Amino acid sequence: MPPLTHQSLKCVIKHLEANARIQLSQRCPSLHKTEKLIPLTIYNLELDQCSVKINNTDYSLTLTSNNFSSPFDLDQFGAIDLDEVDVDGNDVLVDNRSFKEEKNRLLRMRIEIRKMPDGVEKQEATAAVVALEQLEDNRWLRREPTSSSMMNLSINSQFIIFRGEKLCYNMKLHQAFRYLVAKLFSGRRCPIQVKKLSVECKGILRVPADLRFKVSHLEILGSGVDKIVEAFKPLIGRIQTITVNDDFNISHPIFQTALILKNPNENLFGAASASNVRVENNEQFSSLSERVVDLIRIWQSHGHKIGTIWNFSMRSQEQALDSIMYLRRQLGASFSGHKNLSQYGRSAAISLNNSDEIYVSFKQQQIKVWNLKVVVRRKRL
Repeated sequence: MPPLTHQSLKCVIKHLEANARIQLSQRCPSLHKTEKLIPLTIYNLELDQCSVKINNTDYSLTLTSNNFSSPFDLDQFGAIDLDEVDVDGNDVLVDNRSFKEEKNRLLRMRIEIRKMPDGVEKQEATAAVVALEQLEDNRWLRREPTSSSMMNLSINSQFIIFRGEKLCYNMKLHQAFRYLVAKLFSGRRCPIQVKKLSVECKGILRVPADLRFKVSHLEILGSGVDKIVEAFKPLIGRIQTITVNDDFNISHPIFQTALILKNPNENLFGAASASNVRVENNEQFSSLSERVVDLIRIWQSHGHKIGTIWNFSMRSQEQALDSIMYLRRQLGASFSGHKNLSQYGRSAAISLNNSDEIYVSFKQQQIKVWNLKVVVRRKRL
């Protein structure tokens, strides 16, 4: 069988799954240059301080010390390293480390574990927290570690380990991670097309500054939202939607795009000036209803521009109906729309000023998901 022509080879590479392309390029140096010239599309890309997940394949770096795997660099006492990091203009770096953040993170992990059902998963999570707390004890007790640390590189997909290597711990995790990201993504002629990019940083996230992504949806998990936004904005171009679940600065230009809030807390009110927002909530319904009322009161006090649209996901039709009634009782809204068998109205109008009103309605979005829509509009005669 004759070998493929150059054009045929480019066509084959273009239609390979992203991980297959990258691994083929690494194993066949003769294809490396050709593969880098062909546009790459990734449906789901996840980045944190020591792992990259491309679609369903995870590339992870960890440290092993005293039979415990750590996603953080360790200092001479075996505790989480909080030394200052120097970085030049060739890198983008997000540093979310602090004594306070470490304490808060351990507390959040303890709270989440208490909510878990008894079983192996809860036992493993508890053991991980105990080990992290031991690292903190090492710092204050100035206790030298009893064994040396090793760096591990693993590549796996849906619990199938393709590759695992033990490496000498002769560079920081963030330096090794930067090298890994460069090998996967740098040197490409075209920006990488990414449908959804998720970024989380509990420690140090370091990537090359020459990365170029074209991202449709950006998701920022955990804390340090503003730091991540500021660092990654030059790399990702113009986005269509952004999801956050922690505090952020609404004045940043990136939040003028469609904003999605997950499990909102006080940041619901921090986003009160935004004009295109979706709220996805897994908490008790009554809590969300109260927050919607508080949000509308902010608009009544300070005003809001015509065309503002906020959407709130509800778990059932009954919850959406109850929400309308709750809003009417709290805000004195007028009834609007037809009635169903429960005799509840499907919409309500709330006066904002002499000429404008807030119109609240709901409809089924998909199976078991109802959408409560809040719109600022001109008053209807």
